[in-house]
Amino acid sequence: MIVAQPDLVDVLLRAGYEQHLDGMWAVAPGWTVAIGRCAAEGDWAGAAEHQRSLTALREWFVRGSFDVFTVLMNARGIPGRFAPRPFPRLTGAQREQVLGDPAVQRLIREDPAATA
Repeated sequence: MIVAQPDLVDVLLRAGYEQHLDGMWAVAPGWTVAIGRCAAEGDWAGAAEHQRSLTALREWFVRGSFDVFTVLMNARGIPGRFAPRPFPRLTGAQREQVLGDPAVQRLIREDPAATA
């Protein structure tokens, strides 16, 4: 079974589900790999810590717009527009709100390719 539950990766790995599919991995590949690495080592506290970081990012998608993905990818140094038409772009103030979030700041700080 392949699941797409980015909020539960650590829990699902612990339950034996090893196949996961979701677009969140593109936003924070380092955290995603860290969840899997910690799980493989039996470090469930470490997996949960990285899971909380990934979930904090996902909250922006739930309450924001598709353009949040664009803002995060661009902040990581990956150019382009990732929001499908006709979804609007975030305003400058909205973009700054996203970029000022502690989880987003951590993502950018820990990503060597980040440019924001």
